[in-house]
Amino acid sequence: MASLDSLDALLEDELRDIYDAEKRISKALPKIMKKATSRELKQALGEHLQQTAQHVERLEQAFG
Repeated sequence: MASLDSLDALLEDELRDIYDAEKRISKALPKIMKKATSRELKQALGEHLQQTAQHVERLEQAFG
């Protein structure tokens, strides 16, 4: 882990953690959707997956 001796370093570290979490969710949601039996639940998970993809894209822009 990098030294977190400034607010910028702390922010970057936190954003990297969030990015990692969003990427993991992106991988997990399709698997969960396959197992879901409720049409409404599958739809809600699909919407969440779309939102997660947007979050990943925005984080990648922030790091770019």
